[in-house]
Amino acid sequence: MTEITPERIQEWFAGAAAASAAFAGVAHGLFARLAEGGPLTAVELAEKAAVDPGYCARWCEVAFAYGFLERAGDGWALSDSARSFLVPGSARYAGGAFVNLMLLGSFGVRFAECLGTGDVPGEGLFAERPIFAPLFGPMLEGNFRPVFEKVVLPAVAAYREAGEKGGRVLDLGCGNAWFLISLARAFPAITGVGVEGHEAQIANANKRIEGENLGGLLRCVAGDIVDPPVDGPFDLITMNRSVHHVWDRKERLIASVRERLSPGGRFVVWDPNFPETDEELRAPAKRTMVLHSLAEAMQGNRLMPAREIADWMRQGGFDAEAHLLNNGNEGIVVGRKKA
Repeated sequence: MTEITPERIQEWFAGAAAASAAFAGVAHGLFARLAEGGPLTAVELAEKAAVDPGYCARWCEVAFAYGFLERAGDGWALSDSARSFLVPGSARYAGGAFVNLMLLGSFGVRFAECLGTGDVPGEGLFAERPIFAPLFGPMLEGNFRPVFEKVVLPAVAAYREAGEKGGRVLDLGCGNAWFLISLARAFPAITGVGVEGHEAQIANANKRIEGENLGGLLRCVAGDIVDPPVDGPFDLITMNRSVHHVWDRKERLIASVRERLSPGGRFVVWDPNFPETDEELRAPAKRTMVLHSLAEAMQGNRLMPAREIADWMRQGGFDAEAHLLNNGNEGIVVGRKKA
């Protein structure tokens, strides 16, 4: 049981305050500008980042108070910890965590409103705060690409089997294409197509693919991920943290996947493994996932345990097995199309 004490409340408050200061710096590239050209005065920083100079001056003081910046003559420089954790491209970059924290905070306010009215904003929930739009894809990549490369990829043979034979891959809900790019780095012989329902993501995804010199192997197209505008057969079809967005159409989805898979092909679904017991609900490692379920509810979605996804695959005619990784937080369900 989590004991609520005055000291713990103060810790929560301090963490939220620090996160808000860090988020502003991440959202407007202030840490990156200081890394490139610091030390800078607040006016110089505002000019380089194209933000309001008055607000920028106040932000610098707040960032200094929380240890993100240091005084440097008349200007400001990054602290060592900010350089390690808040500059994009650094080995320990954690900017996505602050985006996630503020996103959850924003959703918390919206949920309180919906709790009183019963409104379901749907997928338009993310569009209500435009500042999050350009940050969402990089946040997902920052949070999940390391988990995929270090934990998921080594543990799930289906990726390796498709990759080593130069298989054809379809990624449903590809976002900014981070997954396909990571897979192609690991297995240079694959070819892949990503399908994304949010058209604004497609140009960015294909630009990233070209930037990685993978244009001859990968491409992304706009379309419905339940009825994707691509023909099979594919050796591997993947859904990374997207199946719960279309769960209300799950019967059509499983049929669509089956139509496009080659005999013996694999369907791999990676989604949060939502708790099934009270003990799991209170587990510290699962609390953020449980809180995130509020945002999913406002979109008309529901997070599920991996067991439920595996049962759905079996009912759809697949052999299925579930891998629970990363302390049981990640559920990777592998379905094999029967020959």
